[in-house]
Amino acid sequence: FFNVNGMSAKTGALDYKLYHGDIEHWDFHDWSFHAFIPAIIGDFPQPFLGGFQGKILPTIVVYDEGFQEVAQNLISKLEKLGVGNIHMAGPASSAYSKKYSNLILLGTKDFELISELNKNYKKLGFYINFQDGEVVVYDSQGNKTQYQSGCGLIQATQNPWNPKGIGACENVVWMISGTNKAQVRNAVDVLTNHYEELRYACAAVIANGEVIKVPK
Repeated sequence: FFNVNGMSAKTGALDYKLYHGDIEHWDFHDWSFHAFIPAIIGDFPQPFLGGFQGKILPTIVVYDEGFQEVAQNLISKLEKLGVGNIHMAGPASSAYSKKYSNLILLGTKDFELISELNKNYKKLGFYINFQDGEVVVYDSQGNKTQYQSGCGLIQATQNPWNPKGIGACENVVWMISGTNKAQVRNAVDVLTNHYEELRYACAAVIANGEVIKVPK
């Protein structure tokens, strides 16, 4: 797969003009479980910093009840990394914002927006999903590992609410979630303070203090 700034490119490599700061990322996994991986987390702070083809849409951190302080800490980190035009919002994010912004969702599996994405995990190219109170992680061939104890997760896709679809290369949705509130905070801590451990990852699970890149 050919990614630019954490998004699966909609053009071939010869047709993409790199902009200052762009990260061009090639990945030669066995991707037989998913034929299309719209976005990855391993090029953070991209795509929030550079967008695609020089077009950078606003970023909104949308948080569930109880995560306002965590959302503010994440925004502060993004600003230190050079990301501009970034805001935060409670659960009632506007329809316009959902369509035409980058979204970072903070909440447990019960957060409405996260629950909506979780139901469509196959279409969105996710390797992690919640099933019956457990976190299920797939490898590149679709084999499952189940985490019955608490864990957090970070994964991304292109924005499914964008009217042009999840291959538009305009904006993304990142899901920072977990089996409970403490695990969500653990996942945010990894992203803000240890994001180098996510380098090149498609997604990640945080379990027993360990960052596990997904798929293996």
